[in-house]
Formats: sequence, C-alpha cells, structure tokens
Amino acid sequence: MSATHNPLVHCLDRLNLGDDSSLRARAESVYGQCAKVPTKIFDMGPNCRPVVAIQLACESLSQHHGWDTKLAAQLAGCTKRQYENTVSTVRKSLNLQPNVSLDSLAVAFGSSTMLSKITRVWDDFSKEYLSTIPRAQRTQASRELNDVPAWKGALFFTCAKTLGQNIGKTKLQDMCACTATEINKYIKVINDICKEDLEKLKEKETSSQSTRVTRRTRRRAEDEEEHVQLSDTKRRKRSTKEASTSTTTTSSKSIDKISTKKPAANNTTTTATSNPRSGIVSMISHQHYKDTRRYKDYIAWSDALRQQLRTVTSNTAS
Repeated sequence: MSATHNPLVHCLDRLNLGDDSSLRARAESVYGQCAKVPTKIFDMGPNCRPVVAIQLACESLSQHHGWDTKLAAQLAGCTKRQYENTVSTVRKSLNLQPNVSLDSLAVAFGSSTMLSKITRVWDDFSKEYLSTIPRAQRTQASRELNDVPAWKGALFFTCAKTLGQNIGKTKLQDMCACTATEINKYIKVINDICKEDLEKLKEKETSSQSTRVTRRTRRRAEDEEEHVQLSDTKRRKRSTKEASTSTTTTSSKSIDKISTKKPAANNTTTTATSNPRSGIVSMISHQHYKDTRRYKDYIAWSDALRQQLRTVTSNTAS
C-alpha cells in the first residue's frame, strides 16, 4: 500500500507525528495487532483503527502525555465518548496497558509524603476486594488489579482527596490511559470497600494537622515571648544608658556652674592672677611676694644690716 493510501501514515501526518520513525514503527505494529480485535469495534469512524493504533503506540513509548483526545476523535470520525470507549476496548483486548505504579503517580503529582499511607490503603483494599470476588475469578481479578493502571489511579485519587489534596483527574486519566467512566467506576468501588479505612485515614490526618497547628502556635507564642523579652532587655539597657547619660550631663552642668561661680568668690586671687606683682613666684603659686618667707628673711637681713651700719657709723663718730 502506497503512503498516499496508507491510513496510518495519513493520520500520523495529520497529527504532526509523521517524522517520528520509532513511533511510526510502533504504530504499524499495533495497527497489525488490531486485526485480532473484532472489526465492528472500529465501525465508529472511518479512521478509528489507525488513530487508536497511534495512541496505543504513544502510550507504549510513554509519549502519550498531552495527547489531545478531542482532536484524535475528530480525526477518527466519531464522538469523543465513542473514541474513548473504543480505545479502552482495544487496549484490554490487546493487553496494552501503560506501566503505572503508586510511586510514579506520587512523583508525577508531587505527593511523595502520602505514598506510605496510600500504599497501606492499597494493600487493605486489594485483600477486601478479592474477598468479594468468587474464588474461581480471583486470579483474573488479581491480575486485573495489577495490570489495569486505572485501579491504582482511582485509589490514588481517592486517598489524595481524603488527605485534602486535589489532583487533576484529566492528567490522571492521561497517565492511566483510561476514560472518565472507567476511573469513576473504580473510584465508586474503592469508596464502598474502603469506607472505614478512608475515615480512619481522614481522622489521623486531621489529628496530625491539629498537632502541627498546635506546635506552630506554641512555637509562634514562644518566639513572640522571646521577642518581648529581648525588647524589654533592650528597653532596660536603653533606659540605663539614657539615665547614665543624663547623670553625666547633670554633673557636667554642675561642674560648669561651680567653675563659673568660683572666680567671683575669689576675686582677689583672680586679680592677682591677672596682674601679678612679683615675677616668677607670683606666677607659680599666685602668692604676693611680701607674704613669702624669702621676702621676710630679706627684710630681717636688711634691718639687721642697717642696724649694724648705724652702730659702726656711731662708733666711728665717737
């Protein structure tokens, strides 16, 4: 068949995927496997089979993120709901499920902290669910739980919602390669079987949140108290410093007043200082030279010398 009349190549080109050789090779392989599916499954649209093959090829190569289901349905020539149902049927018939785990979902939605809780719920759900299935069908049901990613997606969505975290259901459907009808059906089953487990999970989360709030409140109160204490300490230090500064200023003013008044009380000394009467002595001690001991000794010596001269003069005259 030439490329012009090859519906698979035509649809790849219409979806702008014609240049991806690995995707084209994988799509051709899936398109060939679709021969195992009853032809009436693809009667919903003229290009239903090639478009479905391309989507399943993208999923197997982990290139289906961002796949436009609405555009794919238009190209297939059917409604979106008809297209999604066809993809789901073919996927199950050919057992072409994407590899999805709770770990990969937790990483994709940034919810790694919830993983341990969700895993415990999954283990409990698996046991409870299989116990409701007839013994003859349990092996098939167990395989379906492990192989159909929509089960894990539905439980992940339910637990995340219980824990107060909203995740995009459209993105979840895209990762799990399922329809809204499929995932909603599984969510309902999980809510019915895990009702008690989900209630306990919610109670623990509420209690944990309350504890965290209490701790944050206590920590905030302690921080505020510490802040108040530091503020009081700073305030006391500031007051002490201001008081010390005030005392120093007052003392300085008092000294200035005393210094201002002192010259008035000792007017004579100031005058003597301003107008020294005797050279070096008065300049050093601010004392009048006539009051010094040296001057008094000089006077005594001078008087004694005069008296001695008078005596000598008197004796000579006689």
